[in-house]
Amino acid sequence: PAAVVRAWSPAAVPARACVRSGTGSARAAAASERAARTAAPEFFADLVRAVVARDRGRVSQWERWNEPDHPHSWSGGLDQYVRLILEPGADVVRTEAPECSVLLGGLADHRNLALIHRAGGASLYDVASVHHYPSRASVRHVRRAVNHVRSVAGDEGRPDRGPRAVWLTECGIASRPPTIPGSFGGTTDEPVQARFVRSLYATVEAEAIFLYQLRDTTIFDCHGRKLKEVYWGLTTSDSSRRKAAFATYRD
Repeated sequence: PAAVVRAWSPAAVPARACVRSGTGSARAAAASERAARTAAPEFFADLVRAVVARDRGRVSQWERWNEPDHPHSWSGGLDQYVRLILEPGADVVRTEAPECSVLLGGLADHRNLALIHRAGGASLYDVASVHHYPSRASVRHVRRAVNHVRSVAGDEGRPDRGPRAVWLTECGIASRPPTIPGSFGGTTDEPVQARFVRSLYATVEAEAIFLYQLRDTTIFDCHGRKLKEVYWGLTTSDSSRRKAAFATYRD
């Protein structure tokens, strides 16, 4: 473990100790999946301990992984996620920085929270985190997903601390189709994207909502080759033009 810690550098460990700041003073950070894969799973607690020690006082919420229910982020089962990531990560945060909260890794499918609880994870997080990308420019299904997560999360595993907060840590809709068609998420036009953003923040009852994303982006493959352009942003990719949704989000 000591060797693992000494091998870190800002370039080698993009430890998503990154810190999402969409909630004002609250910040969330996640230990890097890539860093964790460089060593045996039992070293994960050492990774978390070192990052928490390094950033204590600057980070108040620690997210344990990203989309552990999706194979692009986690190739094991949710029971393995609970045992290898959530439990050791939560134990370290609660021991080394008890003033901080533990976020569940943002779920790609809100229905999988029940499986996390079934695997023994109910007492191992303080804030439920979920992602939702509607197929149409309507927040109806977003509200349904957040409400479902709240009903499952409740106060199970922490009856003395009250119901958990629910964070919607990724949500958005593209203002035009990607340059290569795909089945992920919905597309619309810029005026409707702006109305979607307004409705999202006005009607979805989550304690924090993170909009995906600030700028349109280019997607690259693992070899650095350009795959496609995507248009989820509030501005164009070079920030030269703000879409209607930018003003809506700012207001």
